Amino acid sequence: MPSPSTRSRDGKRRPHVLKVGALGAENHQVGTDSRKGDKMYSLPNRRAGVLMVLGVLVWLLSSGNSATGFDFHADSAHGNNDPGYGVNRSGTPDTGEYDIGECVHCHDAYDGVICQAPLMLFSTPLYTQQNTSFCFECHKLPSNSVQVGMPNQRSYAYKFGGDTDTCPGHIKQAFNFISENGNSRPDVCGSDNGSAHHLTSIRDFLQGRWGFSDALAEINPCEGCHNPHRAQQHFYPVGSQGTSPISLPSTHDGDWGVYGGDTTERMASYASPDTYLAPYYFGGTNHEPEGNSTDDGSNMPDYVTFCTDCHNESNTIYSNQLDRDLYQFDWAAEKHGRAAASDGSGYTDLRSPYEDVESGTYVMSCTDCHEPHGASNTHLIRGEVNRFQPSIPGGRGEWTNLCEACHVERGHDDEFSPHYKIIQQTGACTICHSVPDLNNVPCTNCHYHGGSFTTPYNTYKTF
Repeated sequence: MPSPSTRSRDGKRRPHVLKVGALGAENHQVGTDSRKGDKMYSLPNRRAGVLMVLGVLVWLLSSGNSATGFDFHADSAHGNNDPGYGVNRSGTPDTGEYDIGECVHCHDAYDGVICQAPLMLFSTPLYTQQNTSFCFECHKLPSNSVQVGMPNQRSYAYKFGGDTDTCPGHIKQAFNFISENGNSRPDVCGSDNGSAHHLTSIRDFLQGRWGFSDALAEINPCEGCHNPHRAQQHFYPVGSQGTSPISLPSTHDGDWGVYGGDTTERMASYASPDTYLAPYYFGGTNHEPEGNSTDDGSNMPDYVTFCTDCHNESNTIYSNQLDRDLYQFDWAAEKHGRAAASDGSGYTDLRSPYEDVESGTYVMSCTDCHEPHGASNTHLIRGEVNRFQPSIPGGRGEWTNLCEACHVERGHDDEFSPHYKIIQQTGACTICHSVPDLNNVPCTNCHYHGGSFTTPYNTYKTF
């Protein structure tokens, strides 16, 4: 019986290439280790079992299996070995013998214990709660990561918007803005009001949907957005050449390929025949996400199609942070989406770069305002939006800070203010002011995804 690996001339271990089905039925027998009383493969049979699983992996890698995406593994962030930023786990047996990007960095077929664990993953379980996930073995503080040379993993606003805030510094910290029960954790990146995607809610949403398992223990919520065997390293200027870290969750039971790399999957394509105009990059008049003059979204993934795969007018998604279902909305019918916005000076003034565009045909991307993982602001609002750095615990004034990154607010007594029109049609000051103190109510009382407001004369979309 051959050993699970051989050594090549460079001294590195290589798994045997084995066709599926080459092992006889007797190789699947299980014995008992009299020293431990544990069920285990006898030495020859355990090796055979390892080889069988490796054979399956080799078949997947070479067969172009569309559901797993292994045919693109070598081009992925995890599988890349040229220039060599793929998986490279420290602490492996005979550290340094596994080539960068090899499957065994995650699925350790050489370890006699690990190879019998679910999916042969070096750390289990796959996911338990908000701050405990297999993915966080690598995607955490670089000094604690098992990935050799793990870089910082900063926010979307930092990487693609030029934000100067270096916190959160890694993916685990971004999700750590909230606890498992959805409450904001105190003093994370100096904020007591942070927010994040709740991973357990994502796992529950994916259960039995789009080919995800019916067993919660077999679902990694990170895979709702990322195919671990296809997700690509995404930064600029490389990003403009067609890389993307995301995959549409609805394609999990089909192609499950990278989404956003092809030119037909960019924001420019989504907006056409309307206009996408990227916000300013912090500190100047260049544009996101590359910090240069390209402003039409031709260099960034179509995050709208990606995000609305889940967040749309039909899916019911519960938020334990808000203790309610998220608002359902159709981005094609939203003013910030594909629907016609109110044009002209009689409605609102816009800040640059939007002041010179036809706002009626303008389309926004979800990431213009929102972080994908977590944020120091409520509702996943970015720490930098169109060169502004709003702080938004949730009060009315703070929301104004966000809105005024693009809009110039006019007083309610200004006849060209949209609020003036509402007051004239309703005569109700309490729409915007509380009683009896007449303080301003939060902007989000009226302005939210899917929001509208009805007067005796008309119904207005408010977002």
